[in-house]
Amino acid sequence: MQKGQKGSNQKADRSKQPQAAQKNATSGVSTPSTAGSNPGTHTTAQPPQIPRWKATILLGGFYAVLLGILGGVVLYAIGRLPQPVIILASSVNGVIVVLVTLAGLFLGSPTQEDKNRTLSKFQTIQQRARPTIAITSGLIVAVVILIIPSFIFAASSGKTTVSGSTSTTNFTPIPTPTPTKWVSVLKQTAPNCNNPPGVAWYVYSGGTHYTCYSSGGTMQQTTSTAYAEMDLTNVKSGSYTLTHFRVQTRVAFQSPGDTSTWAALLVQTPATHGAPGGYIFTVSPDGHCVLQYVETDQTIPIEAQASVNIDPHQLVQMMVIVQGGELYTYVNGQQVFTHADTLGLSPSDVSLMVERQNAGPSSLIEFSNFEVDAAS
Repeated sequence: MQKGQKGSNQKADRSKQPQAAQKNATSGVSTPSTAGSNPGTHTTAQPPQIPRWKATILLGGFYAVLLGILGGVVLYAIGRLPQPVIILASSVNGVIVVLVTLAGLFLGSPTQEDKNRTLSKFQTIQQRARPTIAITSGLIVAVVILIIPSFIFAASSGKTTVSGSTSTTNFTPIPTPTPTKWVSVLKQTAPNCNNPPGVAWYVYSGGTHYTCYSSGGTMQQTTSTAYAEMDLTNVKSGSYTLTHFRVQTRVAFQSPGDTSTWAALLVQTPATHGAPGGYIFTVSPDGHCVLQYVETDQTIPIEAQASVNIDPHQLVQMMVIVQGGELYTYVNGQQVFTHADTLGLSPSDVSLMVERQNAGPSSLIEFSNFEVDAAS
């Protein structure tokens, strides 16, 4: 019995030898893949490298975005970035913020492994791309997409001419004023800075920030509830009474691209501090002019609107003449509005203002070469 078992075992062993040999032969063939799966051998196949042309295009797109952002910042700083481009850029930025927020909510914050993988891919693109071609193509794309349209928009917006005034029923066209001899009442290079004896200004603290410089004084509206305002209250140690006068000043827009900040002259406002009233003549950096009538602190309807051709990077001359019950406004010597003056207040003040509608703070505006003249 035992011998039979032994013999059967030997037969079984002999019957298994071909299979073992076959198995060994098979394992010998599959050895490279088995060795490759061993982390210690480092013989895994490398992934296919990205083509140079594709890496160059991707890197060029990265440079186009980067140079476009830098160019947009520079153009905005010098006032060459028009409002349509700003609106478009803001819209794109808003879409990106929404997409990133949604991705964060649904996918969670990226792990360190994700960050490393992204950095590794970017480094691979940098190594495979042709840097000179990528930078050059990115610069060309940025110029075509951003800079050239910006100057086209700026040029087209700067070619507007004086248009017909859009007025309410209260507006009545009146001929230009008769020639008048003017006598100087006050001249100041920088209004309310180093005031001569007897001259006093009143700065409204509720929303006005004013700073003196040698070239002029800069004014800023600091809140959304009140315009910036500074009233000339005294000349030669007393209030001044003017019914026929001329007031003028030069303005320099410190942020020419901010078309929401307006320079303004206020005339015929009551001499009593805080009492509402008068006419406001405004000019924006894009040449939009508005004539407003102050009924109350909260009610300031528009009497007329027009557009003029100005260069916001240069000094702009604003002037208002009150004569014979009429009101005349000028920008750089060009008449803009003619309006019946129904106030005729005496005494009244003239004021410098900065307006930004329903928002604050505004950008800065510098006032210089302020002058008040009386008709002789």
